[in-house]
Amino acid sequence: MVIHVKDSLTINVGFILMVVILAMMFNRLIKWSKELKERRFTLYLYFLISCTNVPLYQKDDVHDVFRLWFPLGFVFVLLYLLWTGKQPKVKFKASLMGFAVALLLLVMEYNGFDYILGK
Repeated sequence: MVIHVKDSLTINVGFILMVVILAMMFNRLIKWSKELKERRFTLYLYFLISCTNVPLYQKDDVHDVFRLWFPLGFVFVLLYLLWTGKQPKVKFKASLMGFAVALLLLVMEYNGFDYILGK
């Protein structure tokens, strides 16, 4: 969504909303990392790996390329957390938040960045 205030002033509400949500997410990650007693940096790694999308299938046409994307990073992190046994809940929360970011990136990939930013 774009708001035109004056001829020379345009406010992009979608971009501002994304920046605010990103700041809130990093604030939450910092708060969750303080709950861990040791190896706090692993929480950020779980989040970043969970954000990873990879193409599973690709089809090339004369004019276009279609890629089927999948959040494989989240699957790897979730399987690792379940495989290693009892883990703190904050690691699952961080990986779920990474999965939400991965889904947002999937929406932006298929619909275009203009869909989210409101251009």
